[in-house]
Amino acid sequence: MYALQQTYVVMEKRLTDRLSKAQGITFSQFLILATLSNKTTNSQHAIAAELQLAEATLSRHVNALERAKYIARKGDPANRRKYIVVLTPKGARVYANTHTIIKQELKGMFAMVPQKHCKDMAAVLERVREKLAHKA
Repeated sequence: MYALQQTYVVMEKRLTDRLSKAQGITFSQFLILATLSNKTTNSQHAIAAELQLAEATLSRHVNALERAKYIARKGDPANRRKYIVVLTPKGARVYANTHTIIKQELKGMFAMVPQKHCKDMAAVLERVREKLAHKA
């Protein structure tokens, strides 16, 4: 099972390198944009929980994305200690571009694996993820 972690590390580095060259973001920052693309607003706390990131790590990524004007952060009127994060129009365009890059890269990474095996692998990993999520 150590191979799973090693494969993830290599894949994440490759995706980060590709995204960095194309759009100047990391894979972790892409995941934040992806999370926001599926929601209209989100608190930093909720994003950190969904992506399993420490809040300090998320804050560094959010700061970089905000400087690039890919996201906007504003105070939560219901709780002044929280921030709501939203995707900007520029961020939505970057997300669309990077999502296409991710799909192309993943297709290339798994080109040697028969489609049936990819579907089976995805199903197994989803079952493991769900089981682990319920234990947390």
